[in-house]
Amino acid sequence: MEKLRDLLKNIYLFQGFSDEDLALIARIARRHDFSAGQRVFYEGDEASSFFVVELGTIQMTKKNEEGDHEEIVVIGNGAHFGELPFLDEARRDLTAVARERCDLYEISYTELREVLHNNKSLAASFYESISHFLAARLRKVTASLISLKTIRHHL
Repeated sequence: MEKLRDLLKNIYLFQGFSDEDLALIARIARRHDFSAGQRVFYEGDEASSFFVVELGTIQMTKKNEEGDHEEIVVIGNGAHFGELPFLDEARRDLTAVARERCDLYEISYTELREVLHNNKSLAASFYESISHFLAARLRKVTASLISLKTIRHHL
């Protein structure tokens, strides 16, 4: 459980959590092993949890217009994925595939909501972390769009 707490400390969702708070989250995490090529979830699936990579790499893909899977990003040790549907209950927008043998921790949205519901200060810290992360991501996307517009204008 101590190793999982250390992993969780490095995730933006849990920054500022005490060791006791992280222990609450670690208690609801379930460890899974995935073989190379095994799907963690498919694009379009209903989302009910997010994942933390203890060991290995996960390839995130999206179907293109031809129906082929294009690599979007590769996620490795200590990273996490699948957390955004926790906020909006959207379906999975990518497919996650183990590129090699992977050890993952799965954290159920339902169980996480229960932990947060029972600890309001923990919930406030959690949602504050999400809002800061999303604001930074939005700024990055906006900057990218501005750059694209500037490039197109100069062509």
